[in-house]
Amino acid sequence: MTAGQSQRHMYERAIIEQQPFFLFDMSSVAVVYTKSPAAVQVMYFTAGAGQEPLWVNSSYITDSDSVFKKGPLYDAAVRAVPFSDMAIK
Repeated sequence: MTAGQSQRHMYERAIIEQQPFFLFDMSSVAVVYTKSPAAVQVMYFTAGAGQEPLWVNSSYITDSDSVFKKGPLYDAAVRAVPFSDMAIK
C-alpha cells in the first residue's frame, strides 16, 4: 500500500517478464522455476476452489524456500540445459 506508482510498475514488470521453464508437481503445491532477464526465480502455486492455480508465496518467508532456491536444485535450474545433470538416462 505504501509503494508509489513507479514502484508498483517495476514490481509488476518483474513478475510479468518471468517465463516458466520447469515445474515440480507435488500434489498440493506446484513449484515453478521461472527465468527473467534478471534471474531464475521460484514461485509456489496451489489449487483454488475451482482448481485454478493460486500464487501462494511472493516472498522469502519459509525455510522450505532454501530447498528450491539454494543448493543442488537451484544449481541444476540455472544450468544451460536446466536439470540436465539430474535427468534419468
